[in-house]
Amino acid sequence: MAVKKTTSRKKVAATAIPYEAFAGGISRAALAPVIVLAGAEDMRRCQAIALIKKRAEALGGSLALKETLCPQNAGELSSFAMADVLDYLRSRSLFGGYNLAVLRLADFALGSGGGNRLNLLLDYLASPAPQAGVVVELAKSDAKSSVAKKLGAFGTLVDCRSLFDKPAPWQTGAKATESELTQWIVAHARERYGKRITKEAAYELAQMTGTGLARLSNELNKLASFVGDGCDEIAIADIEKSAGHIRTHGLFALIDAVSERKAGEAMATLRAMFERGLAMGADEPVTDAQGVAIILVNWLHRRIKQLARVRAMLDAGADVGEIKAAMKYRMDFQATRIAAQAQNFSREDFPPMFRALLDADLALKSSPSPPESVLERLLAVLCG
Repeated sequence: MAVKKTTSRKKVAATAIPYEAFAGGISRAALAPVIVLAGAEDMRRCQAIALIKKRAEALGGSLALKETLCPQNAGELSSFAMADVLDYLRSRSLFGGYNLAVLRLADFALGSGGGNRLNLLLDYLASPAPQAGVVVELAKSDAKSSVAKKLGAFGTLVDCRSLFDKPAPWQTGAKATESELTQWIVAHARERYGKRITKEAAYELAQMTGTGLARLSNELNKLASFVGDGCDEIAIADIEKSAGHIRTHGLFALIDAVSERKAGEAMATLRAMFERGLAMGADEPVTDAQGVAIILVNWLHRRIKQLARVRAMLDAGADVGEIKAAMKYRMDFQATRIAAQAQNFSREDFPPMFRALLDADLALKSSPSPPESVLERLLAVLCG
């Protein structure tokens, strides 16, 4: 990670190193005058910054830190002076120590909107101050971006991209569980919480939670507490019980309850969702009853269509492998589960269900009936 000093700006090929290699070697390395953290994975960028701070303090005996959240739009640029950052890096304390400047979320400030700021930083890096370093965090730019490469040529470029949630393109024929993300979940559960988790269970957790490592780590923490000290394995059933509400606050639990025609469970889940709202992905939760109801009708319609299709396939003699291929599922257990759920219905059940879904949609858009009542009537038909 150390680089040689140079007294003039010149282009050097910048090769990004994986986050794992950077994190594994930083405790023994000299710090480059600039470390670029490029990629969309928030947790890895934050962890890298923490490691850099710790190493800088160890190298300098003490740490003088200047951490700046960079402007995110043109209206804020006037408050960000690169000259102040560079003066800080060049300044020396009577007591020594390591000067570290951290430029957080610097994509806009050093990119197309930043004017001459990138060039000023590059000029400084041609002859950097001793016992000083700058960390540039690029959340919206990957390690192949122009800014990352230009800066990385004078120091260390760390690839903090999001992990693949499916097998990489070159992994021909690999199962869906053979992804970087599932492997990370398996390793993190073992190393951080002392729990075993299969790749199939890790895949299920990622499907429910999303691909962000911070959120996955948080949910693994909850799951470790959920299974307790007496159990050393986190199973798919534990994930469905503990984490099925994570991303959509009960949506998957409601859909499964309807698919299994468990009316009491479906009604209880529905009422809980109206009370606490419905979160979809990273967006703010939908809390108004009308909005929650419309989302639920759309998702229930989607599931009933799937069940009707699988029921017809089962009646035609299809096996789980054929269902998996037709439904474009990645995992065998997904096909096995929906096949089992479809067996709770006959082909004659579906026409009145689709009518009930249409009636609920029209009622939500034109009827004065409370959304809660509309959905309860719908569930009575679907689970009846």
